[in-house]
Amino acid sequence: MEFDNYKEFLNDELSKRKSINPSYSLRAFAASLKLDHSRLSQVLQGKKGLSVKAGLELSKILGLNKKEKEWFISSIGSAHARKLKDKKMHATNFEKFKKNSSSYSSLDLEYFKVVSDWYHFAILELTYLDDFNSDPKWIAKKLSIEKTVVDEAILRLKKLELITEINGQLKDSFFNLETPTDISSRSLRKYNAQLINKALAAIIEKPIDEREITSTIFAIDKNNLTLFKEKIRTFKNDICLTNNNADSVYALNIQFFELTNKENL
Repeated sequence: MEFDNYKEFLNDELSKRKSINPSYSLRAFAASLKLDHSRLSQVLQGKKGLSVKAGLELSKILGLNKKEKEWFISSIGSAHARKLKDKKMHATNFEKFKKNSSSYSSLDLEYFKVVSDWYHFAILELTYLDDFNSDPKWIAKKLSIEKTVVDEAILRLKKLELITEINGQLKDSFFNLETPTDISSRSLRKYNAQLINKALAAIIEKPIDEREITSTIFAIDKNNLTLFKEKIRTFKNDICLTNNNADSVYALNIQFFELTNKENL
């Protein structure tokens, strides 16, 4: 994890949600975490702490993977565990995470940023358009983002050798991408959330003949879940290969998730 402690992590999570939905509030964040908003505010400001038990519940709600969960609990326990023995144990574990995180290079962290923000991949795909213009102002206008964001993204893509510049013209070299093996699930969730948010905007802003947004609800045998996911991935890969004479950049979002509760009511 690229944070010094769990409070930084929670503050960053709130900031990410606000970047996806500007109207998202502290109250909404607290509700999603099943915490009183005033208590959460004090936690984020460092005025109060969390118990290890509360941390375990939050790690489930936040959907942390195994390593992220261990880091989160160690951070909380090292600061707030009531028993000295437990506090020392968590502190020891947390120090191990700090040493491991220091082994991440700045290049690894740049990869995480590329994975988590949609416009990096959009810029790469823009280079395939027949009328592509490498001017950051043109790219910014095309993607409806700030020029400063484009400037930073291009620098990052160049640093990672995902894009090259030949005679002033940017070219995609994405086929050479080798990402770190431990890509943060939070980065991937942020990326997917951003694209879903873009799809919601497209329902309102894009004419129906320029988009296809459909949904269906159906019952399945969960024993076939792996098969369904494979079919979705195959479809996604097949449609992405149909890429001749490109004149626009589109996003293909496929959401396949359970609507029913796991608990027996």
